Amino acid sequence: MTKKRIFLLMIWLAILSFPFAYGYLHQNKDLIFGGFLLNPIDGNSYLAKIQQGYAGNWFFQLPYSFELNSKAILFVFYIIIGHISRIIGVVPIIAFHIFRLLSAIFLFYSLLQFLNFLGFKKGFLNNVIFIILIFGGGLGWLYVISGDIPADFWVSEAFPFLSSISNPHFPLTISLICWTLILTKTNYSKKNIQFIYLLIGIILANISPFSILIVGVLLFSIIILNWNIDRKNSLLNILFFSLGSFPFILYQFIVVNGDPVLAGWNAQNITPAPNLINFIFSFSPFLAGIIFLLFKRITQVSKKLSSDETVLLIWVITGIFLLYLPLNLQRRFLVGYYIPVVTLFFLLLSDVLPVVENKIKMKVKTGLLAIILFSILSNVFVLYGATMTISSFSDSLYVSRDLISASKWIKNNCETNSLVLAGLDTGLLIPSYSFSRTVFGHPFETINYTKTETAVSDFWSGNNENVERLLLKKWNVDYIYYGVEEKSLGKPKVLEKFPIIYQNLSVQIYKVLKNE
Repeated sequence: MTKKRIFLLMIWLAILSFPFAYGYLHQNKDLIFGGFLLNPIDGNSYLAKIQQGYAGNWFFQLPYSFELNSKAILFVFYIIIGHISRIIGVVPIIAFHIFRLLSAIFLFYSLLQFLNFLGFKKGFLNNVIFIILIFGGGLGWLYVISGDIPADFWVSEAFPFLSSISNPHFPLTISLICWTLILTKTNYSKKNIQFIYLLIGIILANISPFSILIVGVLLFSIIILNWNIDRKNSLLNILFFSLGSFPFILYQFIVVNGDPVLAGWNAQNITPAPNLINFIFSFSPFLAGIIFLLFKRITQVSKKLSSDETVLLIWVITGIFLLYLPLNLQRRFLVGYYIPVVTLFFLLLSDVLPVVENKIKMKVKTGLLAIILFSILSNVFVLYGATMTISSFSDSLYVSRDLISASKWIKNNCETNSLVLAGLDTGLLIPSYSFSRTVFGHPFETINYTKTETAVSDFWSGNNENVERLLLKKWNVDYIYYGVEEKSLGKPKVLEKFPIIYQNLSVQIYKVLKNE
């Protein structure tokens, strides 16, 4: 990379780090920044998985369910981060952010190579596209007046910037999808390329199974486009990608559907698509521009789409089609979707840009700079909102020091995978800082979420000791966490029968005597 690119990378990493640094610097004697900005519920879920690896486990266990699932190799990426975290001696949340920034660096480099793959030469237009890709969003900042949350404010997996401030596996996924296309034009030996496709298939199957279908469609389209040019190698590419991904996809399907607990989790795992108007605004002006430029190409220019334009258009159309299928996980098909939308728009636009007279060139540059401004505004609002939320010490971003101290005591003194009963919100956090599970804590990873939520609320109401005992027996609870949230909900009568084994200024932990 050139010095200018390295300087831009430093700026990008600084922006990706700033809100987290601000959060940590803003914490006080009572509250600790939790380490997440967008969707802290899922963020804590990732942290709980890292804790499982930190504890030395290789098999995934649902951290927010009283029911134990059978041994399953799932969420391998985060469990491996946990093992690395333990080996290098850093706490899980730091390991999370180290890998997040490493994935962001890889994404930065991958997008540079993707632009080269598409033939965008170094220069003003290349710089404009690259800045939009790493900093940009859509026109969600306009759509926000509707009262609905724009997709480019929260659908992190679709946008490189949002992905890179959310977690490590989204930017890694986007990078690998890009490389499945980049590799079709590289000068590496065929054996090396096929091995890389095998490796990419293995990794994507474990970190983003739904991206496998997207890559499969893209590689298949390249086979068709290259049928009379390089059919053999195109077939080998998709074959080795399939050999890497299919066994893991098949294993995940069998293990999840073959275990009633995991099947229950999977049935609740719903990520619906944004409505169509929201979607159009969040990927425009580029999505709307593609429609206009395609119409202009068809009606005014006697020029066919290039193979690159065709592949990107297939990606755009496939994303829309999969997004609105009646499936539970529609939104997962938007992973990396901003990439084809932006790059196809500029490929089509570059055919009609006037580049002869200097005056016209300056007008074009002004227009392109305006597009940059419009595209980054959504992320400006996201960062501003995150900063304001941090400044207000939002409960969603900050954690009580007493809660963390109690959770660390659980981590050091209680059995791995022991079950803790806590409040509705506290139940999310305890597995993030310990090796224990909770009865309730996550809308997808708590089995029978609604019924369990009602039962947990009944327990804390303190209205009926017999109900409390029946629930403790049904859930097979080992410890009861009684902190600020739990005290606001009530005081179960059964607590008087159990010993306090830990306490600080605001938390008591009771050991459940199962023969009592």
